[in-house]
Amino acid sequence: MLGVVSTSDPELPKQHFLDQIGAREAWSTVHDQTDLTIALVDTGVDLDHPDLKDNLVEGTNLVHPGNAPEDDNGHGTAVAGVLAGSGNNGKGISGILWKARIMPIKALDEEGYGDEERLGEAILYAVKHGAKIVVLSVGLYRYSPYMKDIALYAESKGVLLVAASGNDGATLGSRAKVKYPAAYPSVLAVGGVTADDKAEPRSNKGPELDIVAPWSVYTTAVGGGYTREEGTSMSAPQAAAAAALIWAVHPDYKPYQIRETLRQSAEDI
Repeated sequence: MLGVVSTSDPELPKQHFLDQIGAREAWSTVHDQTDLTIALVDTGVDLDHPDLKDNLVEGTNLVHPGNAPEDDNGHGTAVAGVLAGSGNNGKGISGILWKARIMPIKALDEEGYGDEERLGEAILYAVKHGAKIVVLSVGLYRYSPYMKDIALYAESKGVLLVAASGNDGATLGSRAKVKYPAAYPSVLAVGGVTADDKAEPRSNKGPELDIVAPWSVYTTAVGGGYTREEGTSMSAPQAAAAAALIWAVHPDYKPYQIRETLRQSAEDI
């Protein structure tokens, strides 16, 4: 039986999701991943956040080219904290990864909007600049051959794409389908669960779903603070971080082997 690891981060008790996914047991084996880069395609990141800045590498701003990928929405900063808030540093929270190399790619504007062309450009940038995992806490409602080709291209280059399934379960009911790019076969599609490990009714479901993770998290916020956030946007970085830890133990795995390991080792709820 692996032991439960605690850190010096004062807000750790508010991070119930870490216990839900077994992160604190995993930490007794591995908690850092600095051998690979994880691209975060989102609204940018608070580049000066004391709990994030040490885990960031140079990224890009596709919304305002030439500017830094600074977060003017808050969404990307929240995702980054779940993934890799600096762990055991005596500040705030701990990400699933204590130490990491996160590449912020700002492809969503201050309203959180981004079209498929910019999302495709962001994935291509990530692949070209050496990312091994790309986190996409964003979704499109329609199938796009352009995006599917890019997803297949990323896979061919040994890059794992991880995407949120969407949050339309309550509003669209049975019409809520897994969004794109999560719905493409070569993308790890992540849905949400409640705090007591039940299927989250607001999370989009469908046969394309690969895995689920907690919907509600406590994480980093723009301005150096912390906040509670929810949605499959917060589930996706949990799966991405788990993938990064598997790669730390099995560096020779291909993306499809990472997806299979996550699916086969997950608890069936």
